[in-house]
Amino acid sequence: LPRIHAALRPRGAFVMQESTVLEETRTQLTHDGWVTLVERCGFSLVSTWHPNPEHGIDDNYLFRRV
Repeated sequence: LPRIHAALRPRGAFVMQESTVLEETRTQLTHDGWVTLVERCGFSLVSTWHPNPEHGIDDNYLFRRV
């Protein structure tokens, strides 16, 4: 994430897809866990899409560099 941040211009965007889980594991984060991690690296969440019917949340994200 720091390299993506450095490569983007301010307000630059990137799309991310992940495997949604309801409880964090050693290798996977929850929806909120992913958003928190990326926001701590200097991005803001713009939108989500691609519903994961098993968990009722989206697992594709659009972030912008702050």
